[in-house]
Amino acid sequence: NVINTLYADRQGNLWIGTNNGVNKIQLCNNEFLYNQINERAASLRPGVEVNSFDEDSKGNIWFATNQGLIKYDNVLNEYIDFSPPQILHVRVNDIFVDKNDDVWLATSGGLNKYSSTYNSFKSYTVKANKSHYLTSNYISSVAKDNDGNVWVATSDKGLFKMVEHNGEPSFHLYRQNKNNLYPKDLIVDKQGYMWAVNYKSINKLNTNTGYFETVFFKKKKENILIYDAFFDTHFWVATNKGLFKWNDKSNSFEFITDVDFSIKGLIAHNENLWLTSNTSLYRYNLKESSLNKIPKYKTPINDFKNKGFITSSNNILFSSYSGYL
Repeated sequence: NVINTLYADRQGNLWIGTNNGVNKIQLCNNEFLYNQINERAASLRPGVEVNSFDEDSKGNIWFATNQGLIKYDNVLNEYIDFSPPQILHVRVNDIFVDKNDDVWLATSGGLNKYSSTYNSFKSYTVKANKSHYLTSNYISSVAKDNDGNVWVATSDKGLFKMVEHNGEPSFHLYRQNKNNLYPKDLIVDKQGYMWAVNYKSINKLNTNTGYFETVFFKKKKENILIYDAFFDTHFWVATNKGLFKWNDKSNSFEFITDVDFSIKGLIAHNENLWLTSNTSLYRYNLKESSLNKIPKYKTPINDFKNKGFITSSNNILFSSYSGYL
């Protein structure tokens, strides 16, 4: 199965979302205990594609899939699925759980909010002739900033910020100068700044002007393609032109190292950056500023798909089209 996404929960389990269901692995003493759960869950039908995971404070795991929303109940050890008309569309593109344990769904038919308090869904869709509201129902991603505002990215009408006043929602279009933004990722950094990332630019919200501003790459910025972004104590960006790091003083991304391949994914771990191309794994030593390719005999996978994922036991897992490492 093709692995789309990985998630390590607080119990030490690894959830693997594929193009044909979900696998759950218990990581115990650095050993893999494989547990295929597809057959146990009636809600996981053949061909279900898992797009993302999130976890609430009770340890329940929520799945965004092409066949609706799925919840794994941590207490009952059961799987519960939600599909139309409970939610707006069968395809859930993105999901996140906020601090109130409410679940936000970016679907292909609008925005849904599941209230854990009332065990019910609320829907937000296009309303004709209503200003300051959504103008598209195809929601590609959703995120929440440190001030509690919900940000909604659409595939065709731009990026919106949702604001509630006296229980009434409004949606305000945010732009880069006069141009609409179509981010593939919405990222809130540790300082609370909102970033909108697409394949050709990274845009940072200027809270003074209310506009997103495109930040620049120093050196080799022409024809740059952005494949991944990662926050730890720094903001790292993987591109087809090399590795970059955000510099607050210069307000730009500084060039770190050149490569002869497109960096498709990256993750920081123990003074190293682990980089993946389509076929290989690399380690960049931050102290020595050195880049080394991991020999093939140590990496049986040769079709890396995503960046690595750090587990609760401080191991790194890499996903691919053919498995994991």
